[in-house]
Amino acid sequence: LEPQIHLVKLATIDLGTNTALLLIAEITNDGTIKILRDELRSPRMGRDVDAQRRISENSFQRVKEVFLEYKEIIFQYNVEKIVATGTSALRDASNREEFVARMKSETGFAIEVLSGEDEALRTYRGAISGVKKLKENVAVIDIGGGSTELICELRFMNYNFFAKSLDIGAVRISEKFFASLPPTQKEIKNAKEFICEQLFSIPQEQFANTQLVGVAGTVTTLALLEQNIFVFDVTRVANYVLNIEAIEKWFSILSKKSPQEILSLTLAAEGRSDILFAGVQILFETMKYFHWSEITVSERGLRYGVALREFASM
Repeated sequence: LEPQIHLVKLATIDLGTNTALLLIAEITNDGTIKILRDELRSPRMGRDVDAQRRISENSFQRVKEVFLEYKEIIFQYNVEKIVATGTSALRDASNREEFVARMKSETGFAIEVLSGEDEALRTYRGAISGVKKLKENVAVIDIGGGSTELICELRFMNYNFFAKSLDIGAVRISEKFFASLPPTQKEIKNAKEFICEQLFSIPQEQFANTQLVGVAGTVTTLALLEQNIFVFDVTRVANYVLNIEAIEKWFSILSKKSPQEILSLTLAAEGRSDILFAGVQILFETMKYFHWSEITVSERGLRYGVALREFASM
């Protein structure tokens, strides 16, 4: 008898500090993810959360608008389950409970606020699901708007799992250190010191001999810039390998450009042209600190990991 194929149709929303990402997918019982729809919007929910510790009314309205748009898209696909998750900005906001309650009553979406460690685990699972050539020991970096997650799984150590969420994200660093763009050398130096201070909480040997995989907008945009591609093309992003020399080159180039000039290099920077340099600085300092010479780009991340989690529980 042929084994029965178990198939589940799910929608997952990843509400981050800068972006709101929607995945609609079919998952089969061998864990294969068939993408039906993958959408990105940049409502910048976490604007000023680092300084104010609150999500503003304007941010609420921007997210609500995106959620209502996503609701219409999801409705077309007859999904069995919808899961929305919130990350760093929601963890940090003093009014997160009010925000979650209002979003539920005004859009119908119940947001699950993930812990930093849970976010890291789901991001890792999602990221590696799209990588073709996985080595034995893999580390994943997810540079978000409010935080950066670093995760590794050391398979020879009986699947020893390590996850750390650091309070360095592209929006957070931009708002904290860069009064205007391009930033001054002093601002870059101050940001570097802050980033390195956070990295020092992890022993350098923690990620020894690991293959680095990167998710989220900083690495996908860098992959497009390095290939001189103006419009986002997932086939040119997935599994692209960037070496540290290329990242250092773009760190230097972007440090001298305004958001408008960055946008003129690639449309993929839309919604992040004012935070891209901060993201690249986080990536560059992290790779130097842990002695990574290259990074493999994955177009997948948290929303894929949450979809796999939900599939496993059904």
